[in-house]
Amino acid sequence: MPLVNCPECSSQISDKAINCPQCGYPLENLKEEEKLICPTFPKDMNIGKQIVNWKSDAALTGTFEKGENVVEGLVSGKASILLCTHGVMLLTDGGMANRIEIHASQIISLLKSNTTALGQVNRSVMGRAAVGALILGPLGAIIGGLSGVGSKEKIVDKNYLVINYWDVPTKKPQTILVSGKGLFISKFMKRYEKEKNINITMGRQAEKRKGCLGVFLFLLIPLSYFFLTYFFSGGSFSLS
Repeated sequence: MPLVNCPECSSQISDKAINCPQCGYPLENLKEEEKLICPTFPKDMNIGKQIVNWKSDAALTGTFEKGENVVEGLVSGKASILLCTHGVMLLTDGGMANRIEIHASQIISLLKSNTTALGQVNRSVMGRAAVGALILGPLGAIIGGLSGVGSKEKIVDKNYLVINYWDVPTKKPQTILVSGKGLFISKFMKRYEKEKNINITMGRQAEKRKGCLGVFLFLLIPLSYFFLTYFFSGGSFSLS
Protein backbone atom coordinates (compact mmCIF):
# COMPACT_ATOMS: atom_id res chain seq x y z
CA MET A 1 0.00 0.00 0.00
CA PRO A 2 1.68 3.25 -1.10
CA LEU A 3 2.17 5.86 1.60
CA VAL A 4 2.12 9.64 1.27
CA ASN A 5 3.03 12.42 3.67
CA CYS A 6 0.18 14.50 5.07
CA PRO A 7 0.66 18.12 3.85
CA GLU A 8 -0.38 19.39 7.28
CA CYS A 9 1.41 17.22 9.89
CA SER A 10 3.82 15.17 7.70
CA SER A 11 2.51 11.84 9.05
CA GLN A 12 2.81 8.91 6.64
CA ILE A 13 -0.64 7.70 5.64
CA SER A 14 -2.27 5.61 2.95
CA ASP A 15 -2.71 7.25 -0.44
CA LYS A 16 -6.32 5.98 -0.32
CA ALA A 17 -7.18 7.91 2.85
CA ILE A 18 -9.83 10.64 2.57
CA ASN A 19 -8.64 12.43 5.70
CA CYS A 20 -5.42 12.27 7.69
CA PRO A 21 -6.10 10.10 10.78
CA GLN A 22 -3.61 12.18 12.79
CA CYS A 23 -4.76 15.76 12.12
CA GLY A 24 -7.90 15.39 10.01
CA TYR A 25 -6.51 17.19 6.96
CA PRO A 26 -8.69 16.46 3.86
CA LEU A 27 -6.79 14.52 1.20
CA GLU A 28 -9.40 13.89 -1.49
CA ASN A 29 -8.08 16.77 -3.61
CA LEU A 30 -4.44 15.74 -3.45
CA LYS A 31 -3.43 15.28 -7.09
CA GLU A 32 -1.36 12.31 -8.22
CA GLU A 33 1.65 14.46 -9.14
CA GLU A 34 1.60 16.05 -5.69
CA LYS A 35 2.16 12.80 -3.79
CA LEU A 36 5.61 12.47 -2.30
CA ILE A 37 6.97 8.97 -1.71
CA CYS A 38 10.32 8.30 -0.09
CA PRO A 39 12.70 6.48 -2.46
CA THR A 40 14.91 3.48 -1.70
CA PHE A 41 18.37 4.73 -0.83
CA PRO A 42 21.51 3.08 -2.25
CA LYS A 43 23.87 1.19 0.06
CA ASP A 44 26.70 3.55 -0.82
CA MET A 45 25.76 7.05 0.38
CA ASN A 46 29.21 8.52 -0.33
CA ILE A 47 28.79 12.02 -1.83
CA GLY A 48 32.11 11.78 -3.68
CA LYS A 49 34.79 14.38 -4.22
CA GLN A 50 34.23 18.10 -4.10
CA ILE A 51 33.79 19.72 -7.51
CA VAL A 52 36.58 22.17 -8.34
CA ASN A 53 35.19 25.70 -8.08
CA TRP A 54 37.03 27.31 -11.02
CA LYS A 55 33.90 29.09 -12.30
CA SER A 56 32.70 30.11 -8.82
CA ASP A 57 29.54 28.03 -9.26
CA ALA A 58 30.39 24.83 -7.36
CA ALA A 59 30.34 26.40 -3.89
CA LEU A 60 27.96 28.84 -2.27
CA THR A 61 28.75 31.12 0.67
CA GLY A 62 25.87 32.41 2.73
CA THR A 63 24.31 32.44 6.19
CA PHE A 64 22.61 29.70 8.15
CA GLU A 65 20.20 30.81 10.88
CA LYS A 66 18.87 28.30 13.41
CA GLY A 67 15.77 30.47 13.76
CA GLU A 68 14.95 29.80 10.12
CA ASN A 69 15.60 26.06 10.31
CA VAL A 70 14.72 23.04 12.39
CA VAL A 71 17.79 20.96 11.51
CA GLU A 72 19.76 19.83 14.56
CA GLY A 73 23.51 19.84 14.95
CA LEU A 74 24.33 23.09 13.13
CA VAL A 75 25.13 26.51 14.56
CA SER A 76 24.11 29.91 13.24
CA GLY A 77 26.65 31.90 11.28
CA LYS A 78 28.51 31.86 8.01
CA ALA A 79 27.76 28.81 5.90
CA SER A 80 29.29 27.15 2.87
CA ILE A 81 27.51 24.70 0.61
CA LEU A 82 29.99 22.61 -1.33
CA LEU A 83 28.98 20.73 -4.46
CA CYS A 84 30.36 17.21 -4.69
CA THR A 85 30.00 14.71 -7.51
CA HIS A 86 27.19 12.84 -5.78
CA GLY A 87 25.64 15.31 -3.37
CA VAL A 88 26.23 18.44 -1.35
CA MET A 89 27.92 19.28 1.94
CA LEU A 90 26.76 22.08 4.20
CA LEU A 91 29.34 23.56 6.59
CA THR A 92 28.53 26.16 9.22
CA ASP A 93 30.70 27.99 11.79
CA GLY A 94 32.90 25.40 13.41
CA GLY A 95 33.98 23.74 10.17
CA MET A 96 33.87 19.98 9.69
CA ALA A 97 32.43 19.47 13.18
CA ASN A 98 29.28 21.31 12.08
CA ARG A 99 28.34 19.81 8.74
CA ILE A 100 25.61 17.87 6.98
CA GLU A 101 26.24 15.65 3.96
CA ILE A 102 23.26 15.09 1.68
CA HIS A 103 23.52 12.36 -0.95
CA ALA A 104 22.04 12.93 -4.39
CA SER A 105 19.45 10.21 -3.79
CA GLN A 106 18.14 12.21 -0.81
CA ILE A 107 17.71 15.48 -2.68
CA ILE A 108 14.15 16.25 -3.71
CA SER A 109 14.89 19.68 -5.15
CA LEU A 110 17.06 22.76 -4.95
CA LEU A 111 15.01 25.92 -5.20
CA LYS A 112 15.60 29.65 -5.04
CA SER A 113 13.22 31.74 -2.95
CA ASN A 114 13.09 34.86 -0.77
CA THR A 115 11.59 36.03 2.50
CA THR A 116 8.44 37.42 0.87
CA ALA A 117 7.68 34.23 -1.06
CA LEU A 118 8.32 32.02 1.97
CA GLY A 119 6.03 34.14 4.09
CA GLN A 120 3.21 33.62 1.60
CA VAL A 121 3.50 29.81 1.51
CA ASN A 122 0.22 28.21 2.51
CA ARG A 123 0.50 25.42 5.07
CA SER A 124 -1.72 23.25 2.87
CA VAL A 125 1.05 22.86 0.26
CA MET A 126 3.78 21.83 2.69
CA GLY A 127 5.07 18.33 2.12
CA ARG A 128 3.57 18.16 -1.37
CA ALA A 129 5.64 17.53 -4.46
CA ALA A 130 3.75 19.72 -6.90
CA VAL A 131 6.04 20.94 -9.65
CA GLY A 132 7.77 24.14 -8.55
CA ALA A 133 6.26 24.09 -5.05
CA LEU A 134 8.25 24.45 -1.86
CA ILE A 135 8.31 21.26 0.17
CA LEU A 136 9.13 22.77 3.58
CA GLY A 137 7.88 19.65 5.32
CA PRO A 138 8.32 20.44 9.03
CA LEU A 139 8.71 24.21 8.75
CA GLY A 140 5.20 25.32 9.67
CA ALA A 141 6.38 27.40 12.60
CA ILE A 142 9.11 29.03 10.54
CA ILE A 143 6.73 29.96 7.74
CA GLY A 144 4.28 31.31 10.28
CA GLY A 145 7.00 33.50 11.71
CA LEU A 146 8.05 34.81 8.32
CA SER A 147 4.47 35.69 7.40
CA GLY A 148 3.60 37.25 10.76
CA VAL A 149 5.94 40.25 10.70
CA GLY A 150 4.18 43.31 12.10
CA SER A 151 3.30 46.17 9.75
CA LYS A 152 5.53 48.56 11.72
CA GLU A 153 8.57 46.31 11.35
CA LYS A 154 10.86 46.68 8.39
CA ILE A 155 11.03 43.47 6.37
CA VAL A 156 14.53 42.71 5.09
CA ASP A 157 14.01 40.57 2.00
CA LYS A 158 16.66 37.86 1.71
CA ASN A 159 17.33 35.34 -1.02
CA TYR A 160 17.49 31.68 -0.01
CA LEU A 161 18.73 28.43 -1.41
CA VAL A 162 16.02 25.96 -0.36
CA ILE A 163 17.31 22.39 -0.11
CA ASN A 164 14.47 19.88 0.04
CA TYR A 165 15.71 16.40 0.89
CA TRP A 166 14.77 13.11 2.51
CA ASP A 167 15.90 12.58 6.09
CA VAL A 168 17.20 9.00 6.04
CA PRO A 169 16.33 7.93 9.63
CA THR A 170 12.75 9.26 9.55
CA LYS A 171 12.17 8.93 5.78
CA LYS A 172 10.36 12.26 5.89
CA PRO A 173 10.96 15.36 3.76
CA GLN A 174 13.21 17.96 5.34
CA THR A 175 14.19 21.47 4.34
CA ILE A 176 17.31 23.58 4.87
CA LEU A 177 17.34 27.32 4.22
CA VAL A 178 20.60 29.16 3.57
CA SER A 179 20.48 32.84 2.66
CA GLY A 180 22.89 34.26 0.11
CA LYS A 181 23.25 36.32 -3.05
CA GLY A 182 20.60 35.52 -5.63
CA LEU A 183 22.99 35.39 -8.58
CA PHE A 184 25.30 32.88 -6.90
CA ILE A 185 22.34 30.75 -5.77
CA SER A 186 21.16 30.51 -9.40
CA LYS A 187 24.67 29.62 -10.61
CA PHE A 188 25.03 26.93 -7.95
CA MET A 189 21.68 25.36 -8.86
CA LYS A 190 22.61 25.32 -12.56
CA ARG A 191 25.95 23.63 -11.83
CA TYR A 192 24.22 21.06 -9.61
CA GLU A 193 21.93 20.07 -12.49
CA LYS A 194 24.93 19.83 -14.84
CA GLU A 195 26.82 17.51 -12.51
CA LYS A 196 23.70 15.40 -11.91
CA ASN A 197 23.32 14.91 -15.68
CA ILE A 198 26.97 13.85 -15.93
CA ASN A 199 26.32 11.13 -13.35
CA ILE A 200 23.34 9.88 -15.35
CA THR A 201 24.81 10.03 -18.85
CA MET A 202 28.37 8.92 -18.03
CA GLY A 203 27.70 6.63 -15.08
CA ARG A 204 30.21 8.48 -12.92
CA GLN A 205 30.97 6.69 -9.65
CA ALA A 206 31.54 8.46 -6.34
CA GLU A 207 35.20 8.49 -5.37
CA LYS A 208 36.23 8.14 -1.75
CA ARG A 209 37.50 11.32 -0.13
CA LYS A 210 40.73 11.23 1.82
CA GLY A 211 40.03 11.87 5.48
CA CYS A 212 42.33 13.03 8.25
CA LEU A 213 43.91 9.56 8.47
CA GLY A 214 45.00 9.75 4.84
CA VAL A 215 46.61 13.14 5.40
CA PHE A 216 48.35 11.86 8.55
CA LEU A 217 49.82 8.84 6.74
CA PHE A 218 50.89 11.05 3.84
CA LEU A 219 52.89 13.26 6.23
CA LEU A 220 54.13 10.39 8.41
CA ILE A 221 56.50 8.91 5.81
CA PRO A 222 58.69 11.99 5.18
CA LEU A 223 58.64 12.95 8.86
CA SER A 224 59.74 9.45 9.87
CA TYR A 225 62.59 9.60 7.37
CA PHE A 226 63.67 12.97 8.75
CA PHE A 227 63.77 11.88 12.40
CA LEU A 228 65.43 8.52 11.70
CA THR A 229 68.14 10.22 9.63
CA TYR A 230 68.66 12.77 12.38
CA PHE A 231 68.90 10.04 15.05
CA PHE A 232 71.37 7.76 13.24
CA SER A 233 73.55 10.68 12.16
CA GLY A 234 74.29 11.47 15.76
CA GLY A 235 72.09 14.50 16.05
CA SER A 236 73.16 16.29 12.89
CA PHE A 237 71.27 16.52 9.63
CA SER A 238 72.35 17.76 6.23
CA LEU A 239 70.42 18.13 2.99
CA SER A 240 73.60 17.47 0.95
